[in-house]
Amino acid sequence: MGRLIALSIVVASVFLQNLSVLPQWADIFSLTLLLCALLTSSKGVLRFSVIEKNQYAKRAICIVTRILILLLVFIISVAWSTWRAEKRIADRLSTSLENVVSRVPFQVIGLVQDQGDSFRFEAAVLANDQTGTRLAGIPQHIQVVWRKPSQDRMTHTIRPGQIWRAALIFRSPRGALNPHGF
Repeated sequence: MGRLIALSIVVASVFLQNLSVLPQWADIFSLTLLLCALLTSSKGVLRFSVIEKNQYAKRAICIVTRILILLLVFIISVAWSTWRAEKRIADRLSTSLENVVSRVPFQVIGLVQDQGDSFRFEAAVLANDQTGTRLAGIPQHIQVVWRKPSQDRMTHTIRPGQIWRAALIFRSPRGALNPHGF
């Protein structure tokens, strides 16, 4: 049963990835209530009826119960994946801040990659010191490409954990290649 539950979780994630729009929370909630009611009624039928003496009926109720459990795990996994997708979609760059210089404090959270003419690293945007809030419309996690200055002016090295405040030009990711793939 454990492998079937794991398969149900994977199938739910694949199902959600192939949808054109995210499901509504009301639909997910109503399906969850329906499956819980069916699961409770199947257990009640098995417990409080004379079906216990009939082995075929008892076996059928057990199979239906397992199918309902798998469907419930599927719906819960769809709900979790929907929540994660909504959270990720909400944390995207605002179109009004595209190609605009913004002064942002950030912390280097990834290893710095030297790419010849620039450094590339992952960073987490921090709250502004004066206001105590993050700039609205800027994602929490960004990838920074820092152009190298001439060799005689390079005085600092960039290391994970450092906190910087810099004027950055934000751009939405573009391209057909996955930066972390082949």
